[in-house]
Amino acid sequence: MKHLIIIAVFLFTTNHLLAQKDSVTAGYVEEPANEFVQYIYNPNIKSKTLSYNYSNRWDFDNDGKNDSLVFIGNGGAHTYFYLRLKLSSEKNTRSYPTVQLDMPYITTTNDSAIIKHPAIQFIIGDFNRDQIMDMYLDFDNDFSQVPLSWKKAGITKKTVVLSYKGKEFIVREK
Repeated sequence: MKHLIIIAVFLFTTNHLLAQKDSVTAGYVEEPANEFVQYIYNPNIKSKTLSYNYSNRWDFDNDGKNDSLVFIGNGGAHTYFYLRLKLSSEKNTRSYPTVQLDMPYITTTNDSAIIKHPAIQFIIGDFNRDQIMDMYLDFDNDFSQVPLSWKKAGITKKTVVLSYKGKEFIVREK
């Protein structure tokens, strides 16, 4: 009898520990009280994923209109977020699915001497002092890769600054 009770407790516990449910809809986790949080439907996993929408805050292409910048979550147990950017002066959207941050929390500064800290992965500032906002990204983790187009430009590190020049982003290592 003792063995049956132990087996029943083991099966019950294992079933609940391994159950996978959407943490938001199941009520296990409260939605963060954050003005930038947005849940975006992902048709690949048929679920809404946590994302951070920082749109209409900065003008990266210097056309006088703020641009769209969103970090899209992958829906994993430890969510990583990839960058999606749409400039107001262009029709196409730029997505960087291999550039993934696990904490795309906004930091703003005009100081070009960025302190290397694992909690600081996304900074907006005018790092090259040209009066146009630049974007610092630290995606130095095992789940990210330097995009092929950046590799072709000589980028090997996973800490970069994106600066818009002319009609393209210039990527440089930081």
